[in-house]
Amino acid sequence: TILVRSGAGICFFDRQGRFIRSFNRQGNGSGNYRTIVRFDILPSARELIILDNQSDALFVYNLDGTYKRTIYMEDCVTDFAVLPNGDYLLTNPIKYSNKDYRRGLWQVDPAGRFKKQLVTYQEDFLHVSINNPYLNHITPDVIGFMGVEDNDRFYTYDGDSISVTCRMTTDIVIPD
Repeated sequence: TILVRSGAGICFFDRQGRFIRSFNRQGNGSGNYRTIVRFDILPSARELIILDNQSDALFVYNLDGTYKRTIYMEDCVTDFAVLPNGDYLLTNPIKYSNKDYRRGLWQVDPAGRFKKQLVTYQEDFLHVSINNPYLNHITPDVIGFMGVEDNDRFYTYDGDSISVTCRMTTDIVIPD
């Protein structure tokens, strides 16, 4: 099944591109999100997870659209990816002057409790922040991302470590 964000909802298509159904739970009531920043799926649990930055929460639904739970975030999150074990990778490159939110790349458990910081901006990492598009599944087990200051390096997170898996090279020279 192919899922595509369309406005405030998500459309489901079969592999031939035929429309199956749409999903929209936008609203202010229980189990409703306000915005879809990003979404991901956890195939093993047949869950659709939506990041709503207006609510600072992840909304979890069955793939049939049934509401399951809301996971409220302690920090401001700009993107996420779900790992095969149900944990989440979260990122935020933005420094806020009025709040001390976590920045970088970190992992939380399925309930949203902090587990570990993977990338901080104080350590000697090769990027200042994680670039758009942020976290993307390369396989169900491997998440890929790209740094802002080093756009020629692509990183992967495989559940145990972060590594540089690809570096672009170019023969284009930009004159001074």
